[in-house]
Amino acid sequence: RRPYVLTAWAIQAALTLFIGVWKKDTHWLRAGLLLACASTLRAFAQNFYYWDAFVLGGENLVAIPLGSAALLSGYVRLRLANPRAEEHGMAEAQTELFSGWHRMPWFIMQAALLATFILYEATGTSLTVWATLFGFGMVGLGFAVRERLARLLGLGILSTCTLKLFIWDLRGLQGLPRVASFIALGVVLITVSFVYTRFKDRLESLL
Repeated sequence: RRPYVLTAWAIQAALTLFIGVWKKDTHWLRAGLLLACASTLRAFAQNFYYWDAFVLGGENLVAIPLGSAALLSGYVRLRLANPRAEEHGMAEAQTELFSGWHRMPWFIMQAALLATFILYEATGTSLTVWATLFGFGMVGLGFAVRERLARLLGLGILSTCTLKLFIWDLRGLQGLPRVASFIALGVVLITVSFVYTRFKDRLESLL
């Protein structure tokens, strides 16, 4: 079925990348990257564009997360095992964007797919909840594979969700509950400021 084309391409891209890493063959890695780009473009051109047509059968609820997971597996594979980085130095390998060894396109594509999926599927307070979970997932991924961009992205999403929760989601509150919510927001911001000031050096080394 059409909604699952992006999933099939993303899985094929991940398998192609795995073979390329195993064989240390740049041609396989480039082919995997092209397939990953094709699956991402297919998602935005078909699945998201015709969202209302697909969502009745629930296809997007399965196809897009599976495609994102396949792209994420490719990113993790490149992050954890990069023979060329070991041979020539990480800095040199990272600058070769179209060599196939660069992991950032895989990370950006899987994050874009999942973030857009959440924006399409969730609204109101549920959007805040799912975006918060996505932010925690990015932070956890960043610490697990030592990826600074993932940690910063996750923290940015969590900060945005916190502001949205207190400023937008609670806008219907009146009187004392509304005052209490803003007081709680102030306490949270002051606490974050204190923690950053107190543990600045350690946080900067982690982020």
